Amino acid sequence: MQNQVTAAALIAVLAGCAGVGERDFDRHRLSRIGVSPADPGAWLYEAKIDPKYPDGNAAAEAIRMDWLDDWMEQRKFCTHAYEVVERRAFEPDEPNLYGSDLRYVVKCVNAAVSAE
Repeated sequence: MQNQVTAAALIAVLAGCAGVGERDFDRHRLSRIGVSPADPGAWLYEAKIDPKYPDGNAAAEAIRMDWLDDWMEQRKFCTHAYEVVERRAFEPDEPNLYGSDLRYVVKCVNAAVSAE
């Protein structure tokens, strides 16, 4: 009986892991977002480059922007819209706790501005 319960629990855990899509797995593995310590009205979106998502590749950049959309929607950071106001590579001597390669500064766009 104990073995059957253990086997059932293992199957349930593995089935749950199978439900996590590759896109979401890659988003969590290769990107993060947080409030900018220098500007509380901005978010810092950071991403890692890897062979599957190289720098200078339009398709990889589009996926990174999809991940950003997912983060912004999931965290409910901007009610209307947002814009990337800066994109740059990390400098070698710059503090980089997560080993990211790219940093994007993101700000909300209010409804009045986005309607123009």
